[in-house]
Amino acid sequence: MRSCSSTVSKTTWHDLSRAFLKQYKHVTNMVPSRIVLQDMEPMSNESFRQYAHRWRDVAAQVQPPLSESEVTPMFVETLTGPFYDCMLNHATKDFAYMVLSGELILAAIRSGRLKEEEYDEH
Repeated sequence: MRSCSSTVSKTTWHDLSRAFLKQYKHVTNMVPSRIVLQDMEPMSNESFRQYAHRWRDVAAQVQPPLSESEVTPMFVETLTGPFYDCMLNHATKDFAYMVLSGELILAAIRSGRLKEEEYDEH
């Protein structure tokens, strides 16, 4: 008598992962473009640091790679309100400096020393 298990093909995790990669191979070839990067915006639930980190992660995937001199100005262009206005003159600084500046601007807004609505629609 034949066992049922001998007639059923056994699928392993390796087989499943190989099938998955074969099915979705086209996605691995899709990398973000500069346009995707320029269109990014902070999400309502993320801090400035989280947005900067998410933006930098996407920037690292752009092909051809961004030069260091392109990174900060492109990041500043995605900002709005007081973040854009206050950082525009410092767009030649390194990215870490911009993240620190953004956090300081956010702290000033939260403390009331800087009014975000004064920068709307400029």
